[in-house]
Amino acid sequence: MSKKSETNHKWKVTPLIVLLLLVAVSFCKIPLKSAKAEEGGNYPFQKQLEQDFNKVTYYGDSEIIKNLEIEDKNREPVLLKQDENKLTLINYWASWCVYCNLEFPVLEELSKNHEKDIKIIYIGDTKEGYKSFESMAIKSNLPQHDNFYDSRNFVKKRYEISTLPTTFIVSPEGKIIYRLEGNGDWNSSYMEKLLGSLINNSSTPPES
Repeated sequence: MSKKSETNHKWKVTPLIVLLLLVAVSFCKIPLKSAKAEEGGNYPFQKQLEQDFNKVTYYGDSEIIKNLEIEDKNREPVLLKQDENKLTLINYWASWCVYCNLEFPVLEELSKNHEKDIKIIYIGDTKEGYKSFESMAIKSNLPQHDNFYDSRNFVKKRYEISTLPTTFIVSPEGKIIYRLEGNGDWNSSYMEKLLGSLINNSSTPPES
């Protein structure tokens, strides 16, 4: 076979190989896309929660809260830990976050109304410094014993927190149930039903 014929033969084969590769790739993408859609499908309380918050992530029983190092009001290192007798809300905030400051009184009222069943832990991003953080905590009347600093960003990095406020709802066993991001309605009638069902350890979604 001449060199010219060999060259022509190569040019004929190459498009065919490219076409076959494209077909193979397209087939590979189909199940991945379907799996992702299925994974992001319905979960307990999805529609109602997504009406109240910017973004909702449901964990179910898939992840245990990590005992990451944070700092208490005296800047002493402590480990992040849920209340083993209550439903725990871990609220991540920053002093510059307007929505964070707006929801503090709402969360505190929620805590008072469910004092026996719900504990709220506040973890602050200290990017703007301790003084700014402490000033806002005092101004917002946050309980000092439940207010902590994420001074080394362990929590922020571990959970890739980019939206504030972000709140994790954690079971007494330490299982993260939900992650709620952005400005949310903690006063909605549905949220009250949701928290009630989680307190009672119910897997059945309350009626909206």
